[in-house]
Amino acid sequence: GNVGMTGVSYNGTLPNAVATTGVEGLKTIIPIAAISSWYDYYRANGAVIAPGGYQGEDTDNMAEAVLTRENPEVCGQVIKELTAG
Repeated sequence: GNVGMTGVSYNGTLPNAVATTGVEGLKTIIPIAAISSWYDYYRANGAVIAPGGYQGEDTDNMAEAVLTRENPEVCGQVIKELTAG
C-alpha cells in the first residue's frame, strides 16, 4: 500500500529510521524536530559525549536506547557487529 509516517522529536526520528530500511509501501515521511544525523546528535564537534562516564561506548548504548522490539535478543548480533567496527 501507500504509507506515510509523521512525528515530532523521538516519534519524528522513527520515520527517518524506518525510511532507511527500504520497507515496502512507505511513500513519504514528515519528521518534525527529529534527529537527522546521529553523528551530530551524539557528538560535539566530533568528540564522543561519554554516556554515563563510559568513554566511547556510544554505538551500543544508542542501539540499546532505541531498541523497542518485544524480542530484543534478535538484534544482539547486529549490535555486536556495530560495536566491533
